[in-house]
Amino acid sequence: MAQRAASIDESNTFVGENYALLKESGLVRAGVPIELGGLGAEVPELSEMLKSISRACGSTAATF
Repeated sequence: MAQRAASIDESNTFVGENYALLKESGLVRAGVPIELGGLGAEVPELSEMLKSISRACGSTAATF
């Protein structure tokens, strides 16, 4: 993500490739309850996850 961040910002393009990475890693399921097939992360955990993502690519974190 970090390698594409500047290019994404400069070209004002959507972070589709980064979303693919998030899906591939399972993070799109992070905030979904376990009983619904997700990972069951709570708000503090999700917040830390977004902070980490934002350090690599702010645009990805903002849209995610």
